[in-house]
Amino acid sequence: MRAILERGPITEQKPISLLFRISVMGGVELDERMIQRELPPSQRKVMDLSQLHRILKDAYLNVLPFVYQFIPQRRLYTIWRSTENGAAASAMALPNAMAIFDPFKEALEAGVLDEVTDYLWEHGAARVTLTAPDPNREAWTRWTVYTVIRPIVVQWLEDMFIIEACSGQPSPTWPVPGDGMLNELARMHARLLAEDEVSVNAYYFIPAFQLPASQDCIMLGGDITLRNLPRDEWNILLSQSASSLLWDDMFGLTPTDTLCEIKMWVRQSESEMDIITDRITEKLNILKLALTLIQPNQWKNGEGIVLMSIQSPKAYRHTSRMLRRRTTQWAGFQADDEVLEQLRGHVEAIEQSVENSQELRSALWRFGRACSTDLPQDQLVEAVVGMESLLLPNAGESTYRFGLHGVVLLYSLADDGTQLYKQLQGLYRQRSAGVHGAGRRASIERDVDKAVVHFAHLIRKIMALHAEDKLPHADSIAKSIERLVLLRATAGNPQ
Repeated sequence: MRAILERGPITEQKPISLLFRISVMGGVELDERMIQRELPPSQRKVMDLSQLHRILKDAYLNVLPFVYQFIPQRRLYTIWRSTENGAAASAMALPNAMAIFDPFKEALEAGVLDEVTDYLWEHGAARVTLTAPDPNREAWTRWTVYTVIRPIVVQWLEDMFIIEACSGQPSPTWPVPGDGMLNELARMHARLLAEDEVSVNAYYFIPAFQLPASQDCIMLGGDITLRNLPRDEWNILLSQSASSLLWDDMFGLTPTDTLCEIKMWVRQSESEMDIITDRITEKLNILKLALTLIQPNQWKNGEGIVLMSIQSPKAYRHTSRMLRRRTTQWAGFQADDEVLEQLRGHVEAIEQSVENSQELRSALWRFGRACSTDLPQDQLVEAVVGMESLLLPNAGESTYRFGLHGVVLLYSLADDGTQLYKQLQGLYRQRSAGVHGAGRRASIERDVDKAVVHFAHLIRKIMALHAEDKLPHADSIAKSIERLVLLRATAGNPQ
C-alpha cells in the first residue's frame, strides 16, 4: 500500500481552513494540513527610492543575459505604420516575450536576483499570503520573481520589439536596451513597490481637434495633458493596443487627432477596475465638457477611443476600449493659444466644482453619457434628464417650470428669451416622449445638439453661482435655483 501526496503550486489564496490535494494508490488516503502565512513577516518599512531604483536596474541587467540565451517562440503582432495618405497595418512575427519562463528560473538559481529580493524582504515589500505545507522565504522569493519582477521585464521587452517593428527595422534577436530605457523602467517599478501604488495611463483620441503647431504638449490640470503625437509614437501606441481594438476603430483614427493623455497614481486599495474606470471616465467627461464650452457652435455628437494601461506591483497591463468610436465627430477645430487658455480655465474650474459638489459630479456623469451613448434619442434623454436634476427639485412632469427655471439661468445665451423658453419646453417634451419611445426621429436628431450644449452651459452657470456664493449650500441645487427664480421674479430682474 502506498500513498502519494501531491502538493499543488504555491498560490495566493483567500483565507480558508484546510486545503487538500491528495492522490491515493491502493485505497489508503493521506491528508496534510496546509498553512497560510503572510510574507515577508516583518512590518513594512519606508524604502529609499534611489536605492531601490539602483537595485532594480542591476536586477534587469543581471537577468537580460539569461534572456538572450533563449530563442523564444514567435507570435503575430499587428503593427501599424502611418503615411501621408493614411495608415496601414501588417501582421509581423516577433519574439513572444510573454512566453519567457526559463531565463528567470536560471537567473533565480544563479543568485543574480538576490539583492533585489533581499531588499524587498527586509523592508516587508511585495507582501502576499501563501498557502502551502510550510510557506517560507524560498517560496516567497519564487513568487516575487515570477509575479513582481518577471512580468514587468517581459512586458518591457515586448514593447521594445514593437518599437523596432514600427520603425521598419525589426531585429531577429533581442534588442539591447539603452541606459535611459532601463532607468525609466526601474524608476517606475521602484515607485510601484515603494509607495504601494498603481500607475494608470489612459489615452483618448479627440476627433478632429488640433493643437497649434507651436504647442506640441499642453497640461490641463494635474492629470490631463493634450499632445500632438509624432507619427512614430502614434504607430507604437496603436500597435501596442491593436489586439484589443476593432478594425473599424483602428481605421477611424488618424495621426492628426489630438491625444489626451491622463496619467495618475492610485493607492492599491483603490485599484479595482471599476474604481479606476470611474476616475478615468470623470476626467474625460471634464475634458469633453470644457471642449463643448469653448466650441458650442461646432459641437457634434462625436466620441473617441479610450485606451487604458495599468501597471501594479504585480505588473499587469490592461487595455480596453472604454468608449466606442462614433460615425459622427466634432467638426474640425484648430485651437490657438487663447482657446487653450480658456480650455485650461474650464478644466480647472470643473475639477474644483465636482470636488465640492456631489450633485455637479452626478450631472457631469450625465453629460458624459449624453456625449457617448449610441442613439440621438438616448443622448437627448440623458442631456434633458441631467438638466432636470439641476432645475427641478421634485420629480414629475413639469414642462412649465423646466422652461422657466432654465431660461432664468440661460437667458444671457439667447437674444430672444421667449424663443429660448419655448425651445427648452420643446426639449422637455421630447425627453418625455423619448423615454416612452414616442419621439420623432427627425426632430430628435435636429435638436440633440442643442440639448447637450444647453446642458453644458447650465452646468457652467451653476458653477459660477456656486463660486459667487449665490446658491445656499444647505439646499440642493434644484431647491436653490427654485428660490433664486422666485427672488428674481419678485425683484423684476430676469438675470
